[in-house]
Amino acid sequence: MPSEKIEPGIRAEFKEVAREIVGRDRTARKLGVSQNTIGEIERAQVAAYRRGQSANGKLDAPSVQQPSELFADWIAIPPRCRDTLWSISCTLDKDHASYNDEPIVLEQLLSDRRPRWRQFEAGLVNHPQTFSEGGVGPLVKLGLLQSIGDEGGRLVLSSKGIAICKEYWRRWHAKDKTLPKISLRP
Repeated sequence: MPSEKIEPGIRAEFKEVAREIVGRDRTARKLGVSQNTIGEIERAQVAAYRRGQSANGKLDAPSVQQPSELFADWIAIPPRCRDTLWSISCTLDKDHASYNDEPIVLEQLLSDRRPRWRQFEAGLVNHPQTFSEGGVGPLVKLGLLQSIGDEGGRLVLSSKGIAICKEYWRRWHAKDKTLPKISLRP
């Protein structure tokens, strides 16, 4: 019997709940305090079961619908990519000291024969932070970064990427509790 497809938005919500549980467990272990991870998992499963029961077997897309197809919700971005996107988009935050509307460009470099990416800024020879292919590649697939020309050695934050980053920073300043974690790393 083939299983019924679950909407990607609902799967993303469930993954986010799992990340929160894992994050609390890791923090508790690090601090040496007790944590009822099994109980949290059980409560999350019961909540998902009740949600399915109240939907009467029909799992709808998340209740928050975005007004434009240009927009992808932050929850749909994998955590490592969120970290990359957060780091490169700080200049889009209007409250950030170096706010500007200049294009955000990443350039590829090789580090130990592995591709890495760093933010390209005019006048700055070596940007100190680099990003792995695993944190950049999915952003290209999601259409949040796009290649500049045919060379492939540089990527620019697309209009879709700019829109999602500005929305993230708006929600962050509004202290939106539903905003997903950047990553599980401390």
